[in-house]
Amino acid sequence: MLKRIAERAEKVAEKYGPFVSDHEIYAVLKEELDELWDSIKAGEPDKNEAFDIAVAAYRAYTQDNIINGINADHKLKFGYNFKSEHDAYAQLLARCDFYWESVKADSSEDMWLYHICDIAGSIYKMLEAEDVVI
Repeated sequence: MLKRIAERAEKVAEKYGPFVSDHEIYAVLKEELDELWDSIKAGEPDKNEAFDIAVAAYRAYTQDNIINGINADHKLKFGYNFKSEHDAYAQLLARCDFYWESVKADSSEDMWLYHICDIAGSIYKMLEAEDVVI
């Protein structure tokens, strides 16, 4: 799954260019998060919205680390377990809020982006599994 996320992040970066600020990163994450929440409230959670969040967070995480000369390789597991779609959303929302608080404090912590990507990828996997009919 990480390969799919990385490939999509590369295509998006080619189309839109790099993020210009932490504020833009948060705005993109928030927009995608709102779209995921809308689908959950409608009773039809959209795994593609979760995937888009993972892509945006991965893109921001790798971009920031490459700019800062840090090896952006990491071990995303996408192994979070959730009690429900609402629980999953709450976990994701909390990490986005922590990221935003770090941006406002001018101490942007890239680790929040890592967690956002990992949780969003886990949500995608959970929703993808629900699509499987046995």
